[in-house]
Amino acid sequence: MKIEELFNDYLKYCEIYRKKGTYIYYKKTFKQLLNIFDELKITNTDEFTNKTRDDIVITLRNKYCKKNSKINDTLSALYSALNKAKIKTDIGEQIKLNDDTESFKVLSDEELNKLLRYVNSLDLTNSNNKSWALAVYLLLDTGVRLNELLNIKIKNIDLVTQSIKLDITKNGKKRIVFYGQLSKALIEEVMKNNKNEFLLFNYITNKKLDFRSIYYFFDKVQRKLKLERKIHPHRLRKTFATKLLLKGCPITTIQKLLGHQSLAQTMIYLEVSNFVLEKDYKEFYMDY
Repeated sequence: MKIEELFNDYLKYCEIYRKKGTYIYYKKTFKQLLNIFDELKITNTDEFTNKTRDDIVITLRNKYCKKNSKINDTLSALYSALNKAKIKTDIGEQIKLNDDTESFKVLSDEELNKLLRYVNSLDLTNSNNKSWALAVYLLLDTGVRLNELLNIKIKNIDLVTQSIKLDITKNGKKRIVFYGQLSKALIEEVMKNNKNEFLLFNYITNKKLDFRSIYYFFDKVQRKLKLERKIHPHRLRKTFATKLLLKGCPITTIQKLLGHQSLAQTMIYLEVSNFVLEKDYKEFYMDY
């Protein structure tokens, strides 16, 4: 079977039975795999050998600089397509590489203060500064994912309760999040006489703000502030969750605000500092 046909069949299956995000992920992964197979001069699944798997790993590691965790994900996508099509090849079983994922850290107080000082100093009448500033405030105020943030609709914002209904979420289930004083004033300013559908707008392209524009801004912040650790939207989401935990917020509430389907997912996600462990130990320890 032609590899391109194999991938297209699996994408059709994903489009019908899987979430949109899953479909997009596989589409991107299969495109990269097709490029690799093109380099290896392999077009059909019956051309796979017990060396093919190793060649894919070496290419992903050396040419694309992928870590083991990403290589495992890419190989899993290939094996999923083969299994779904019930195609047997000589590629052999998938061998999981050692997970080398490094958990990113929450923003330290110093990093957070630097970021907020920089954002507060922006000229909001220039370029897309107003949308970029509001994006930072909302990420810290709500803990939403970037895709959820970019798809916030003005009609779904309740100024009285300071709440936002999210139509687009990772698991497809709508949920409510809340914002505080950090975002309040700028949200109200943006909403005045605003006829756009989405809250975050790209005033240069006259379209809603997108991933590219957000990452352009965060790269700009990184260069300007010269932070030791790379700053990105998900670090702000994790900072939001950890700040709530430090304030004593129940983990079940944090789970709901983050949009996690399981409490175990939230437990893994949260960064429980030694400070929290010491505080809780002293509060709940029973002296024998």
